[in-house]
Amino acid sequence: MSEAIIHAYMSGFSGTIDDPAADEWLNDQLEFQNYGEVCDKFGLWTDGEVEDGLYLPYLAVVKAEGERLGISGTLAELSRDERINPWPESQTTGDCVSHWCRNACDIARALDIYAKGEFEEWRVRTATEPIYGARGHAGQGANCSKLAGFVSVQGGMMLRKNYSDLKLDLSRYNASIGDQWGRSGVPEAVKSEAKKHQIINVTRITDAEQFRQAYRNGLAVGGCSDIAFSRSRDANGYSRVSGSWNHAMQGIGYDEREVVKEKYGERLVCEVNSWGKWNSGGRRILGTEIDIPHGSCWVKESDYLRRKVNGGGCFVLAGAQGWEMTRLVSLGFSPLG
Repeated sequence: MSEAIIHAYMSGFSGTIDDPAADEWLNDQLEFQNYGEVCDKFGLWTDGEVEDGLYLPYLAVVKAEGERLGISGTLAELSRDERINPWPESQTTGDCVSHWCRNACDIARALDIYAKGEFEEWRVRTATEPIYGARGHAGQGANCSKLAGFVSVQGGMMLRKNYSDLKLDLSRYNASIGDQWGRSGVPEAVKSEAKKHQIINVTRITDAEQFRQAYRNGLAVGGCSDIAFSRSRDANGYSRVSGSWNHAMQGIGYDEREVVKEKYGERLVCEVNSWGKWNSGGRRILGTEIDIPHGSCWVKESDYLRRKVNGGGCFVLAGAQGWEMTRLVSLGFSPLG
């Protein structure tokens, strides 16, 4: 964990950049202008009468990482296993938007495998560096639309591995790679490799009901905002919204169970940060045996909607052109809570 990075964001550093031209360009590429149009097209609207109300798409990534490490168990057991950390990296420069985008890609890839049962293989996490290299300028920070456009249209995803034929080692997080490509752009050979594996659907979330429908349909929501949290969690992983960061983070869970609304007064949203183990406190989800990942916390939905969704920078990334399966995996469970 880099305390210098945390201090910079808390002192007003801007990891997210407004870019109306990038927003307009991405809108022109999108099949649907917002998730409401998706729900209209495919009849996905729900009335809120849900049997459970706990949605945990991040568990698909926990399952994928557990399998990669040869660790078996129930989803709850895997979530508590300290050998499994789905997002261990702590950013070392202002590349939070690439970490958000990578985390969204990881959830999309893992859900394809473990929820949809597609014939693809996880292999390893997605790399951040090519995504950040597509930001279009030499300084720090990036625009969410710009990088979402890279993983879905202009480029794509690359794995956290050594691409020896490209003389590009992405096996370990190295922010300087993405830093160096900011002005010149991602090299064409790297971009061509990334294009083999793209996100299929990027869709904006523009209001509260779209946000809820996305989670109820097994997806996750994230993007750019000025929301900030306390570094302390309560016993159930909840943190107060406190201060303001110009930052990008990925939502990984949603809880609208009655027991949660009774305790906290409303629904909760789980966000994962890109600062490693930056916060402390409980991680056990209320009334379950499931832990949220290190670096994450629950926040009140009203705060999330006001500071994030209403800001216009939230997206669903769904469906991925993944990596062909070379071995059988164990399917037959739901990672959605």
